[in-house]
Amino acid sequence: PTQGTCSLAGSILSCDLGTVNASGSVTITVIVTPTKTGTLTTNVSAASKNDYDTVTSNNTDSASTTVTPPPPSAPTLTAPLGTVTSLRPTFSWSAPAGAVRYEIQIGSTDPPTTTAISLTTNHYTPPAPMLPGTYFWQVRAFNSGGTPSDTWSAGSFTLNSPADAAPLINVFTSQPVILTWNRVFWAVTYDLEIADNAAMKNPIDTASPTDLYYSTSALSEGTYYWHVRGRNGSTVGAWSAVQSFVLKP
Repeated sequence: PTQGTCSLAGSILSCDLGTVNASGSVTITVIVTPTKTGTLTTNVSAASKNDYDTVTSNNTDSASTTVTPPPPSAPTLTAPLGTVTSLRPTFSWSAPAGAVRYEIQIGSTDPPTTTAISLTTNHYTPPAPMLPGTYFWQVRAFNSGGTPSDTWSAGSFTLNSPADAAPLINVFTSQPVILTWNRVFWAVTYDLEIADNAAMKNPIDTASPTDLYYSTSALSEGTYYWHVRGRNGSTVGAWSAVQSFVLKP
């Protein structure tokens, strides 16, 4: 302090400031060193004796300090890089200290503009086969406070067709994709679902068209699956067989 003395007992700092003249002031500087990141340090000060100031409402003050961890380092990409033949390659990268979550982007442009996929592991396998071609991908890490690494780690690879590859059907290079089906005579409307997996779990698009076609909404490049069924009020028919299409702009 600028006047008097202070002593520390455990986490309690006590100061004897002596006599403070009217209109006088004493400054006490406290430096707190956190023992770990993510803690909330609260400092509370209180005057236990005040002979001349009869207003006691301002004798206590507090301040809080949130300690946040530094951003993690950018991950190091390990695979796929160069040339690969697996149509479902496993993407993997290092796990920097302090990283608890990752975002990965994969696309045919440099840098990729596809929606980032959030992960808690340092690897990712696409749910559906990818088309042959050149791909760019990037990854960044996040710490427990939600702060990302300063930069993305970027890489690229060329996906070649394996020796036993068969031609892909229903490949579209532009949007929207028009899905069509035949009429069910008693149906008034149709239920349609589009998913990124053949099991049709967690559809990414649903619709109730009255026509025998549907124009898809904006989709990222990839493989998609869909089925449709007829409906007349509460009466519904069976789902069609699951069909697929590939979008590669």
